[in-house]
Amino acid sequence: MNKTLDLPPLNEQDSVAALIETLKVGLQYPADDGFNDSYCRIRAILRRHPLLKGKLPEFLASSTTLEAYRVWMKQRYEKSFEWNSHVGNALAQLISLLSSGDSLDNYDIERELGRGGFGRIFVARHKLTERRFAIKFYQPMFHDGGGTALSRFFQEASMLYDLQHPNIVTVRDVGLYRERPFIVMDYFESLTLNRALMAYGRMPPVKALSMVKLMTSALQHAHEKQIVHRDLTPGNVLLAPNDCRIIDFGLGVYVERSLTSRLTQQGENPAGGHYTARELIDNPKLIDRRSDIYSIGALWYNAVTNTVPGGANFADSLTEIAELPESHRAIILTCLSDMEHRYQSCEELQSAIQANEEAIE
Repeated sequence: MNKTLDLPPLNEQDSVAALIETLKVGLQYPADDGFNDSYCRIRAILRRHPLLKGKLPEFLASSTTLEAYRVWMKQRYEKSFEWNSHVGNALAQLISLLSSGDSLDNYDIERELGRGGFGRIFVARHKLTERRFAIKFYQPMFHDGGGTALSRFFQEASMLYDLQHPNIVTVRDVGLYRERPFIVMDYFESLTLNRALMAYGRMPPVKALSMVKLMTSALQHAHEKQIVHRDLTPGNVLLAPNDCRIIDFGLGVYVERSLTSRLTQQGENPAGGHYTARELIDNPKLIDRRSDIYSIGALWYNAVTNTVPGGANFADSLTEIAELPESHRAIILTCLSDMEHRYQSCEELQSAIQANEEAIE
């Protein structure tokens, strides 16, 4: 990897290496019983870490509490310096295992492509094949609680390999780099929907409809694989001439934390909520394909009006577009209805579009 990759330093609470150092200090020096909670928390995180799972030293794997650890050590070592030496060497090996997972040596980073709330995206060229890829590095956000989030990230990311559709950017690899999870995906020369609207203004209805058809086809494929996006925004819809592709599928561990954070910080009007269904904002853990239907309608609305579907009179913006057929407007508003009254699946939405194809186009 070349030197142009500029990632911010990890916060201490997001660094597994820092947690291991904290553990080492707590184990090597006399600690009161107040360290037991820290011991249990750090142990839980290390046990679930993908690079460390099944590789913890025996004293850590077998000792569920700080007192159990002390008993284990006293049974094996008479002198404290022997005890401390064993702990230091064993934990140093864990830190070494963390760095062994840095698996991007085959790529040269060319430039930063974009950044958002979840992380940064870079364009990279594979050294052997000369092929370009996009690599997204995610913010850690993983080491609170029992440390299950990182394992969940990789479980969810593994499902993305099943998404093989011309309107979904294909995922090629996942991994960790300097403790940050990353995804390698095909590079698609494009503009995000939000950048396209900033550059060219609102879309003609026919062009917007073409985008919606491709998006709906992609989401139908994902839903058939039991994957719901839950975070469709203008930032993860990529546009090129006669083409449209979606990114950022399936990473619920980020979506839920983002929604929860936005709701906590901003009350009833969380940022990004214009593209997120109300039921998902109310319950960030909800997984329901109808939430994606809402987002399709919100993005369609955004494309033809260059505004967001918010406010009591947001439907009036559609009426003001003279070239927008009434059937077109009706389908958008149905997508934006509450759960029970919007289309219940991508198939239903596609059927509605097909039934009104002549009027819409």
